[in-house]
Amino acid sequence: MSRVPDASIAFEVALSSCDGALSMLPRDTRAAVLSEIVARFPSEAARRAAPELTPMQWRILRLSADGLTVDAIQRTLAMGLRTVNTHRTAIRERLGASTMAHAVHIAHRHGMLS
Repeated sequence: MSRVPDASIAFEVALSSCDGALSMLPRDTRAAVLSEIVARFPSEAARRAAPELTPMQWRILRLSADGLTVDAIQRTLAMGLRTVNTHRTAIRERLGASTMAHAVHIAHRHGMLS
């Protein structure tokens, strides 16, 4: 019997396998594809804990948890700096955090990030 992989593992595999192909897509298409991947593979605990985060906000929260700076997130997701900052503000507000470090801490504490 084959075992179905955990959604978080499936997400990482899907994302890593398409990284090269994503770089060849136009910026808006790339952002849409990343949002769709995140929407399909968030962990069940994360969905229950913070259903109000959008797929892109999940992606930005995960990248922030990985230690990426705002500039690095902006380059990774091929979006404007202002857009990244808007998402980061929404994440902080929705999680009740004063900083992104605090938001990441809250996410870890509630099992939202694996």
